[in-house]
Amino acid sequence: MKVDFIICGTQKGGTTALDAYLRQHPGTCMATCKEVHFFDDESNFQAETVDYSKYHAAFDLKANGRLYGEATPIYPEYYTNRANNNASI
Repeated sequence: MKVDFIICGTQKGGTTALDAYLRQHPGTCMATCKEVHFFDDESNFQAETVDYSKYHAAFDLKANGRLYGEATPIYPEYYTNRANNNASI
C-alpha cells in the first residue's frame, strides 16, 4: 500500500475543511481518523526497520483505485521543533 498525499499545515489553516471535502470525493480514501500522528510518534521509529502496518491500519485497504491520504497538520511544526532542538546539541 502507498499513501499518495499528506495534508499538513497550521492550526486554523483549513486542514479540517480540506479533509472533510476530500472524504466526500469518490476518488480519495482518507484515513479513518483525521490526525493519524504516525510520523510524529518517536516510538514508531525505534526499531532498525520501521513497521508501517500501524500506519496502514488507519486506511480502508479495500479502496482500490483511489488516492490514499491523511491529514496531520502538526507534522511541519513537529519536525521544525525537532530540528531546532537537535541544532542546539
